[in-house]
Amino acid sequence: MPQFIAHFLELLAAHILAGLFLSAAGAVLIVRLWEPAKRYWRARSWLNRAVSVGVRNFFPSRESYSTDRSLAFVDYIRSAKHELTYFGHWLAFTVEQHNTLETLVDHAKSGVHIRLVLLHEALSPDVLSTYARYFGEDEPKLRAEIAETWRRVRLAQRQLGASEQSRFELRAHREFIPYSAFWFDPRHEGEHILIDMKLFASPRRHAYGIELHPQPSTSSRYPSLFERYADSLRRLQDLSGSPQASAS
Repeated sequence: MPQFIAHFLELLAAHILAGLFLSAAGAVLIVRLWEPAKRYWRARSWLNRAVSVGVRNFFPSRESYSTDRSLAFVDYIRSAKHELTYFGHWLAFTVEQHNTLETLVDHAKSGVHIRLVLLHEALSPDVLSTYARYFGEDEPKLRAEIAETWRRVRLAQRQLGASEQSRFELRAHREFIPYSAFWFDPRHEGEHILIDMKLFASPRRHAYGIELHPQPSTSSRYPSLFERYADSLRRLQDLSGSPQASAS
C-alpha cells in the first residue's frame, strides 16, 4: 500500500475516533445539562406567570421577611406612607413581633391612617372552635388572646390625641379567614398587599407570605391575583363593624 494511502487512512481513522469521542462527550454533556435546563425553563415560566398576576415577592417563612428583604418586620410595615390596613385575627405580642402595635401607633401619630380589622371579642362558639382547631390552640386560650389584643389596642387608641385617634381606626369581624393581610397605601403609588398564609395545625411562625402589586389586566391571560385579594379584603371590611363586645 502506497505510503500516502496509509497516511490518509490513519488520518481518517483519527477523525472518526475524534468524532465518536466528541459525540460521546456531547451526549454526556447534554445529559448533565438537561435537568438544570429544564429547571431553569420551569422557573422562568413560573416567574412569568407569577409576575403577570401581580406576585412581586415570596417569603417562605416568617424569618424570610427580614433575611430576604433585609428589613425587620416592623421596618417593613413602616414603609406605608399614607394608609395601612391590617386584616387578621389578633395581634401577637411575641418577641419577634412585640413592637408591632407600637409601630402602628407611631405611624398614626406621623399622619398615616391605620385601620385594624380584627376578630370580634364576642366571636360565635362555632367560629371560635374552627379557629382553635386550625391554629392548634384550646378555645379558652384563644378567646383570651383575642380579648388581650382588644384591651391593648383600645388602651393605645385612648392614649392618642383626638386627631390621632381618628387615624387609628378599630374594626371587628366575625369571619373565618386562613390568612392575615397588610394593605399598603390603597390608591397611591407603591400600593401593595402582603398576604400571610397560615397552615392548618402548624405554628403561626411557619406561615409564608406573598407580596402582591396591582397589575394591568391586559398583561396576563390570568385574572390579577392582587385584584382577587383586594376584592376579598373589601368584602371582609364591609362585613366588619364596631369592636364593642356584645352577645353574638
